Amino acid sequence: AFFDKSITCFEAVASGYFDTMGLYRKLNDRQTAQVDGWLSALRLTGIRDKKLAQVAAGQQRLIILLRAFIKQPPLLILDEPCQGLDQWQSAAFVELVQDYSRRTAATLIYLASDPARWNNERLPDFYCGNNEALKDMKRMAEEEGAA
Repeated sequence: AFFDKSITCFEAVASGYFDTMGLYRKLNDRQTAQVDGWLSALRLTGIRDKKLAQVAAGQQRLIILLRAFIKQPPLLILDEPCQGLDQWQSAAFVELVQDYSRRTAATLIYLASDPARWNNERLPDFYCGNNEALKDMKRMAEEEGAA
């Protein structure tokens, strides 16, 4: 997805409410507070009004991930969501996903091609479901990594 170079980080997150590549509608007070809350949760308030194109790549990635969270969808498919993030950002994102999964009934599908990420990103901590299925998924990931 490519955003207009003039869009701010706040606008990029807020555009998730309307599924648009820019912010073309006015937010209500609750929506504004929610966007600011998500930015605060990842300590991104300092870049709130900066142009998305002018912040670091890892920060851009987090902004786009927050955009996906903003409407609290019932299904999230996260394909390599921590790729391009530094260690702190990756840990903060995983913590956010864990908190999100505890507070909502959302189904999370998390794709990571590197089997080491099962440990590095503590995926089992936020996997909710059949423990045998989790063991099978970990085994398959390990086998795939060894191949």
